[in-house]
Amino acid sequence: MRIVYGSELSLRLKGELKEKLLGPEFKRKPKLAVVLAGDNPASLSYVKGKGRACEEVGMDFILQHYPEDVSEEELLKAVRDLNADDGIDGIIVQLHRF
Repeated sequence: MRIVYGSELSLRLKGELKEKLLGPEFKRKPKLAVVLAGDNPASLSYVKGKGRACEEVGMDFILQHYPEDVSEEELLKAVRDLNADDGIDGIIVQLHRF
């Protein structure tokens, strides 16, 4: 059996990722966008954690936070707009109500 210490592994992997992102193959910082609907405490905590992780490795992070009663149409438009933005490398949609 092998014991893995998650916090140590996380620090090591984040350090490796940060080094890679600062390397010559990256012309700009990667950017993660999160579309969040509602104010669920667990969702808010998850999203904050993603923001902190991005900061730790040198990535840009943006949050688009919508009220719980946002329409599906408005959320789909937000995702389409982010997807069309060449400066966005990843999108997380965090919904609690659907």
